[in-house]
Amino acid sequence: MINLENNYLPSEKDNVLLDKFEEMLLNQNIYYPFQPMKHINQEFINFISSLGRDLLTNFAVKSKSRQVIFNRLMNISYQYLAKNNVAIDNYALSQNWINLINVTYCNYGIDINMASLLEKVEEANKMFS
Repeated sequence: MINLENNYLPSEKDNVLLDKFEEMLLNQNIYYPFQPMKHINQEFINFISSLGRDLLTNFAVKSKSRQVIFNRLMNISYQYLAKNNVAIDNYALSQNWINLINVTYCNYGIDINMASLLEKVEEANKMFS
């Protein structure tokens, strides 16, 4: 469940990055066969690789920002799933985000090898297939 009780506001930079990710994800053309979790994961990886590294760093380093960023990512995912008429369990979605952030962060400090990172994301996707 999304924690609406958290009164901490993310930084302006985090908001801008989250808005860009939301716009990037929600404006995608959908091609079938459609795998919504896989699509969310791949778009997040592309986002982190291109301009979202600071968001990932703030998630990892700033404990007050962590829950707010996570809640916003969940909210963006729900908007995306609703737009595409897909119902996914809250637990599965939150576990997907936790796994995705862990995989991304583990590869963040090292030069990111996109092929191996996408392979790890694919392994995480298989858990929810």
